[in-house]
Amino acid sequence: MVTERFHHILDLENCNGNIEDPKALISFVEKIASAIEMKIIGGPIIQEGVKDNPGLSVLALVDLSHISVHTFTKYKEALVDVFSCKEYDKEKVLEISKEFFATPETKIRHKEVWWGK
Repeated sequence: MVTERFHHILDLENCNGNIEDPKALISFVEKIASAIEMKIIGGPIIQEGVKDNPGLSVLALVDLSHISVHTFTKYKEALVDVFSCKEYDKEKVLEISKEFFATPETKIRHKEVWWGK
């Protein structure tokens, strides 16, 4: 394997009202991209979910992969997913996500996956 791959997934419960705000979610994805020094080359695009699973999904293609967010408004949950072929500061992603989604009751689980040399 020549190209390294870095994947960080955050699963947040008991989120604040930002999970329902399309403009705020787009700004959130743009802020993450800037903070981890990735250039957005496509999007961000946003799409509303289906009635059975209400929420919003945001996707930005970045120079070395993608940043996505999926919200589940019925349950006040959000998933943040950053995948890249360039190593990035996952702590920045975590801090920005906490700042954007958190309430005193928010629980955050995170998983990091790495493939490489």
